[in-house]
Amino acid sequence: MSIKELISTVIVSAGGVGFILWFAAKSIAKSSFDRYMQKVKNDYDKELAGIKHSYESELVLLKAKFESITYISNKQFEKELSIYQEIWQSVAELICLIESPSYTENLQYDILFISESFGKDVKERYSSFINSFTKYEPFLNDDILTLFKDFKKIVSNYKKKLEATIWNNNVNGESLTAKDVDYFDSNAPEEIKKEANALQMKIREYLQSLKVEM
Repeated sequence: MSIKELISTVIVSAGGVGFILWFAAKSIAKSSFDRYMQKVKNDYDKELAGIKHSYESELVLLKAKFESITYISNKQFEKELSIYQEIWQSVAELICLIESPSYTENLQYDILFISESFGKDVKERYSSFINSFTKYEPFLNDDILTLFKDFKKIVSNYKKKLEATIWNNNVNGESLTAKDVDYFDSNAPEEIKKEANALQMKIREYLQSLKVEM
């Protein structure tokens, strides 16, 4: 073999080894990179699973808490609704009676009195209202309690004026003047209804605030 051929053989041989070394290094680097990326992916998947589990656990707790709040709120709504329904029934019966006063007329002397039966009916309805109101007074919303007390005061004043003009035990009370008739026919009922309407609106507003929308 000539020197030229020997040199060529060495160069070729060296080139082949270099290629093998380069290929081997590239393969090792790719394998290490793949293992690293797989580790990163595994760590990411593990972290993501942990976050997902944490959120799912928190969601379960929040759902349970919301259901508990909803249940309690609905129970409170039902209970308070029944309370206001009971009191309001006595209020409605009282107002309906007051709106339709009945009179006793003495035709001989052309004078007018509130009938005794009407006075008794008002007394009974008023007592019914006071009983239901007093029974639930400690449990009423503060604003509503204030309005109920205002309503009670107005009706109490009406009742006192009524009793001062009533036919009682065959003894005539004061005969009614035109001003008295206006009071019993329109002025007092309108004032009492106005107070009752304000009370009704406040009760509706309060009960609506107790509802939890799903």
